[in-house]
Amino acid sequence: MAKAKKSGRYDTKPPQQEEEKGVATPKQSPLESATLATDLIPKGWEVVEDVAPTDFQVGDLEFISFLEGNETSVGSETMRSRAVVLKANLGLADGKRILAEQEKIPVELRGCIIVLPGTVLRSPDGCLRVADLYWNGNRWCLFHHWIVSDWGGRDRLARNK
Repeated sequence: MAKAKKSGRYDTKPPQQEEEKGVATPKQSPLESATLATDLIPKGWEVVEDVAPTDFQVGDLEFISFLEGNETSVGSETMRSRAVVLKANLGLADGKRILAEQEKIPVELRGCIIVLPGTVLRSPDGCLRVADLYWNGNRWCLFHHWIVSDWGGRDRLARNK
């Protein structure tokens, strides 16, 4: 049985609840990105954590920093926790939608990285990774950073305005 994590993420999508000794725990169910964004998951990789897709219009997203005060960077767990608090915890299925309408991403974000912290993937070598979108000079592309990476001033989260 998958247990809810403190950050509000689940090992599986937040499904129907079942009672276990008086405590509601989520039932196992398919991961959203494994169903909705299979073409963005490299062969041999596994979706470890995921969030349900967000209801948004790409043109209505705002892109925000997760850094606080004088911070120049934070680790992945801090960034991912703040994404939940900031209601900017998009996942890989959301990233697929953003890529499909990438002409609506503001030009001033070129040079930034749009992090998709709601999905965690495991590569065949066992490394955990978080998906993000980056501008390659011609178009927005998908990349998977190691979860142990630090995230800094050029990195952004996306959320509904």
